[in-house]
Amino acid sequence: MYANSKKQPKVLIIIINYNNDKDTIECLKYLKNINYKNYKILIIDNGSKKPLKVLKYKNVMVKKNKKNLGFSKAANIGLKYSLENNYDYSLLLNNDTIVEKDFLKILIKTSQSKKDFGLVSPLILYYDKPTRIWSLGLNWKYGHTHNYYLNKDIKVIKQLKKSVLKFDYLSGCCLLIRNDVVKNVGFIDEAYFMYMEDMDYCDKAKKKGYTPVCNINSRIYHKVSKTAGKGEELSKFMAYHYAKNGVLFAKKNLKGLTKINYILNRIYYFIPYNTIKLIIKGKPQNIIPAFKGFIDGIKFKVV
Repeated sequence: MYANSKKQPKVLIIIINYNNDKDTIECLKYLKNINYKNYKILIIDNGSKKPLKVLKYKNVMVKKNKKNLGFSKAANIGLKYSLENNYDYSLLLNNDTIVEKDFLKILIKTSQSKKDFGLVSPLILYYDKPTRIWSLGLNWKYGHTHNYYLNKDIKVIKQLKKSVLKFDYLSGCCLLIRNDVVKNVGFIDEAYFMYMEDMDYCDKAKKKGYTPVCNINSRIYHKVSKTAGKGEELSKFMAYHYAKNGVLFAKKNLKGLTKINYILNRIYYFIPYNTIKLIIKGKPQNIIPAFKGFIDGIKFKVV
């Protein structure tokens, strides 16, 4: 299954759709043209109001949920299906993305190159600004995460000496998971309805000896936050879950002074900074959900 394997591993591409059939259809159009053959697509529809019309696409299955179960629970439905049907890999892919033709082949080859490369992501660029970087991965520094390449021009990639880079965390926007990782690590923690579940999963995988890596030669383009929806309610939704899940992540994965530093950073920097930012943007109504999320995170009992 690693570097010397000649047969293409079997991949299940898991896409979660929630009231966004337009972007999902565009994503499928690009997947249809990739240069990797041994894959199928499972769309988890999270209780969308209207049916998703994908009958003309081959290798596409749809699982319809009665209500919005959130990202983590929906992703786990896909991961469980992948294991039960003997796939070698599972690829979590946001429906508001488009992909380059060779993106999956590069990701698979990267994972095959080393046994500990069980989690692999591509270089993720903005859909509407295709020369701007959205994410390669995140690293932990000074009590919180750093996305060093955020909003930088793709030209900075030429300065890198390696195409495969190690990170502490990868984005669940596009995340290839070798299925032995799922068997070893388990499924995504469903306490994270949405946001930061990817960081939590990378942390669990690292504890089992796996190394999250990004191959910058594999590339996709992300519309950013289209999956969750639009408007004022999205802002409230994001404010609540980011605040709650940040505290939940710290309680689950951090220890000692690192945990204390992280919580203090949230109290004395993150919350005041975002409060001021929301006031400047004319969205003071979103401050309360952020505080509620923070308090709910503090109250949440970690099993």
